[in-house]
Amino acid sequence: EIEERSLSNTSMMPERQLDSLTKDEVRDLIAYLASPTQVAFSGPKAPIDPQTKKVPGAQEGEALKIVEKTGGNAVSQPMGGFAADRWSGSDHLWWTGGRPGDRLGLEVQAAAAGLYDVEIVLTKARDYGVVRLQLDQVVLDPQLDLYNTPEVITTGVLTYRGVQLAEGAHRLSVEIVGSNPAAVKNHMVGVDYVRLVPAEPAPAVRPQ
Repeated sequence: EIEERSLSNTSMMPERQLDSLTKDEVRDLIAYLASPTQVAFSGPKAPIDPQTKKVPGAQEGEALKIVEKTGGNAVSQPMGGFAADRWSGSDHLWWTGGRPGDRLGLEVQAAAAGLYDVEIVLTKARDYGVVRLQLDQVVLDPQLDLYNTPEVITTGVLTYRGVQLAEGAHRLSVEIVGSNPAAVKNHMVGVDYVRLVPAEPAPAVRPQ
């Protein structure tokens, strides 16, 4: 039985745990731990080519074929006016009018059969929802919070590693599962791009 609870002056985090993080990543981690709503981490910035204004090899959200939409509307939305971040092609696929339980299915293409790291960049804002991401039968993220305030930004590059794919078309399913308690309940979603990157083979293990 616990007789007394008190705050400890000693950190439980292993020494030098934060050494590999950038200042921005440390800031995001501290904000995440301090937040009562536990907003999701952001990934690294997208590698947008300064000449083309796009990410090389990206399948742009606004150009993806919509194969399922159970509610709302999904259209291209120029994002050049949002100065706090950058979007590949200065655009995204903007899904509005959806409600919890609605799904948006997008077709992505694998150039060849193989093991891939799936990179996805979505949009975050104060009136965006919480979504479940699934590629074919593989659940990539059961609950991704797209809330951010006050700025409209991206998630950064979210990488889901080691997904086996056949050559050809695959379905990325985005399902609205709710919203952050602090969010305006519009449940919006923005898809910047998807990129399938061939996964690095695991290093060989030498016998002892």
